[in-house]
Amino acid sequence: MLSLCAGEASAMNEHAGAVSRLEKLTSVHVCPLPGVLVLCVVEKRKEAHGDSLDKQHKKKIEREEEKLKNNNRDLSFVKMKSMFAIGFAFTALLSMFNSIFDGRVVARLPFFPISWIQGLSHRNLPGDDYSECSFIFLYILCTMAIRQVRRSVARGTMAIRYVDQWQGVP
Repeated sequence: MLSLCAGEASAMNEHAGAVSRLEKLTSVHVCPLPGVLVLCVVEKRKEAHGDSLDKQHKKKIEREEEKLKNNNRDLSFVKMKSMFAIGFAFTALLSMFNSIFDGRVVARLPFFPISWIQGLSHRNLPGDDYSECSFIFLYILCTMAIRQVRRSVARGTMAIRYVDQWQGVP
């Protein structure tokens, strides 16, 4: 989870205030996905008025669309910065662990890997016992396994959260 600085938090609070004002003005049903909320409200407002919008309503809609674009741009920038930081941290940790465990057996596999994976599973290890596992191979296996479990758990909890939100359960 990202931590926001004071400026970003106030921008998010201002965005939430604008959304609640829009909901009161248009009295539309809230979309279940938080990122789509403002877009849904703006689109519903356009559909409700159709071509009979006067200049004041058109300007309000354009302002809300402009705010939406700015908020999306800011959010994308924050996401990009955090992704670079995470990528740099993981690269540094991987190289550090790789140098610590270089040439050491970290696990014994209960199988012999297929021939084109043996180079990775037995990387920098002495001897010809291909059931011995290097750090990088164990890291790749664990990362792949944990990523799948994390995704399935996240999908399940997000689905439950959105169903509860849609039904009005706090």
